[in-house]
Amino acid sequence: MHIYLDESGSFGAIGSGKPSISVQGALVLASHRIPKLFAKYQRIRVSLPKRKREVKGSLLNEL
Repeated sequence: MHIYLDESGSFGAIGSGKPSISVQGALVLASHRIPKLFAKYQRIRVSLPKRKREVKGSLLNEL
């Protein structure tokens, strides 16, 4: 089993008085599915938007 975590937003301290919006997400995959999934991802990754070589969902547009 593999667990992948990601976060986005501005995590603010409770009581700081500053508004913040943040989210965390997790993807849990069975180990036997990893090779096929990674192979598919490598094929589509070349066309995904990146910043400093990292794929950034915030750069995606609606189709």
